[in-house]
Amino acid sequence: MNQTYQPLHPTAPLRFDDAACRTLRGPYGSCRACAAVCPAGVLAVDVDEVRLKDGCLGCGRCVSACPTEALRVEGFDASWDAPADAVEPLRVDCWKAPARAVTGELRVPCLGGLSAGRLLELWNAAGSRGLFLMDRGWCRHCSAGGGGQHAAMRALGKAQEWLIAVGVARDRLPRLVREPLPASRMPAAIPDAALQRKVSRRNFFRAAVAQAADVAQAAKPPRSAFAGYRSGASAERARLLEGVAVAARQAGRPLPVALFPAAILDDVCAGHGVCARVCPTGALSSKDAADGGRALVFDAAACIGCGCCARACPERALRIEAAKTLPAGLVELRRWVSRECEHCGDTFADGSDAALCPLCRKNRGLARDAFGALYGAPA
Repeated sequence: MNQTYQPLHPTAPLRFDDAACRTLRGPYGSCRACAAVCPAGVLAVDVDEVRLKDGCLGCGRCVSACPTEALRVEGFDASWDAPADAVEPLRVDCWKAPARAVTGELRVPCLGGLSAGRLLELWNAAGSRGLFLMDRGWCRHCSAGGGGQHAAMRALGKAQEWLIAVGVARDRLPRLVREPLPASRMPAAIPDAALQRKVSRRNFFRAAVAQAADVAQAAKPPRSAFAGYRSGASAERARLLEGVAVAARQAGRPLPVALFPAAILDDVCAGHGVCARVCPTGALSSKDAADGGRALVFDAAACIGCGCCARACPERALRIEAAKTLPAGLVELRRWVSRECEHCGDTFADGSDAALCPLCRKNRGLARDAFGALYGAPA
C-alpha cells in the first residue's frame, strides 16, 4: 500500500497518513489505540480528525500501536544486516544512550516504539546470535518511558509468547539485558533524527529544505475532504506472521491456531458487500465468481480482528471469532447469483433460489400479516 505521510504538527517528528486511519474511514472504525498509549497525552482522535498538540516526544509509541500504520516517526525502520563474521548478539538501544562503535548495535528513538512484529523481524535477522534489548535503568525517569517497567516490555512479552508457542527455547528468546547508566547522564529529550545519522553537506541542505517544506505543510489548515480511503495489507500483521512462521519452521512446529481469526457468516446475509468495503486490510473482499455471480472471500492471514465488518453489517450476519483450526488459504464465505425480481424487476444478489428481491419479500410479508390481522388467517 502506497502511503503519503504529512506532519501533524510543525515541530513534531510524528507524521500521519489520513487515508490509512481506521477511525477516519467511517463510523465503524472507532480506534483510539494511538492516543491511548501516548505518554505525553498530546495525541487525540475524533471521528473526523486526528490532532497533535505541543509536546510530542517522538517516542513512536503511537506508531507501534496503530494497526494500519497510519503514523510514522523516522528512525524505527532502520535495517540491520549482520556482518559475515558477526558473533555478538544484536543489541538494540535508544537514542538517549551513548552510541558504541560496534557492528552489532541498532539504535532507535525509543524501544517503546518497537512493535512485536518488528522485534520478531530483528530476532530472525540476528539468528543464533540472539537479540538483546538494552535496559539502561532510565525508563522510570524518562518522559517517554514505561513508568515502573521497561518501555519495550509489552511488545517483548507478546513476541516471547508467540515464540514459546512454537517451541523456541527460553534461552533463545529476545530479552532485556540490564546495563544501567547513571540517571544524571540521561538527556532530557530524545535527540533529533538528524543528529543520529551521518550526512554529507549536500544531504544536510536537502534535509533542511525538506524540513522547511514539512513545516509549511503542517501550517496549512487540515483538509476537509480526503482523496479516498485505502485498504491494504497490514505490514505489522505480515511481520508478525512471518516472524512466527520462521521460528515454527525451525522448530518443526505448525503455526499456532491462536494467530488467526475466523469469519462466521449467517444465512441472513443479504449480500450488500458493506463488510468488504469497510475492511481496512482487504481481509474481506467481494470477487467475481466463475458462474457469473459474486463471492465473499475471507483471508485470515490479513485480518487484524478490528471488527469493522461486523459492526457495519446491516443484518448483523457477520462475526469475527477465534479460529478453531488453521486456515487453508482463502475461504469463500458465501456466493450470490444476480437475479431479476419477478415483481419489481430490480436486480438483486441472492444465495438461494428466491424469485423476489429482499424488499419485495418484506413488503409481501407485511401485506400478509396485515391481511391476517384484519380478516384472520385463511382456513
